[in-house]
Amino acid sequence: MKRTHTCKTCMHFRPGADSDMSEPAPIESTDDLGVCEYREPVPRPRPIGPLVIVGTQPVVHASRSCQEYLPDDLDEGGGDDGDGLPVPGNVRHLASVTPRAA
Repeated sequence: MKRTHTCKTCMHFRPGADSDMSEPAPIESTDDLGVCEYREPVPRPRPIGPLVIVGTQPVVHASRSCQEYLPDDLDEGGGDDGDGLPVPGNVRHLASVTPRAA
């Protein structure tokens, strides 16, 4: 079975970025390794040089996936491309049901 919901197609994946948040991240990259930017960075001491606390993010491979997958095409409007994600539709508001006094 082919996996389509992978980090490579997720908007939280930053390919080519370093785990250390003090380092610049490429805007576009074709690397298979990168970081997951879903959660806030974890503060950790930098292992080299003077004691400095920096934010770090988890390094992931593009072939991995998780339950927080969000398609990368949402900023362009997205759509139903058969990936199984629900497409927003019209919502019909129903009147609330209240008990009648007898």
